[in-house]
Amino acid sequence: MTKHSVRKIISDAMWKKLGAAVASAKHSRAGAPPRQSDREFLEAVLHLNGTGSPWRDLPAKLGYWHAVY
Repeated sequence: MTKHSVRKIISDAMWKKLGAAVASAKHSRAGAPPRQSDREFLEAVLHLNGTGSPWRDLPAKLGYWHAVY
């Protein structure tokens, strides 16, 4: 892990199981395409839940806070 990398909460093995479930849970593809992948979005939500930080304090490496929110 490099000095500037972000520690991931979701392992690759876990995402293999979750990815299909997340994709099938989406009810609509309406609107602009997201800037972050589903995995990046979930990482950001889990980070905020785990730290209790507000959206604006989301680390930049997890995505632009307003786009994730």
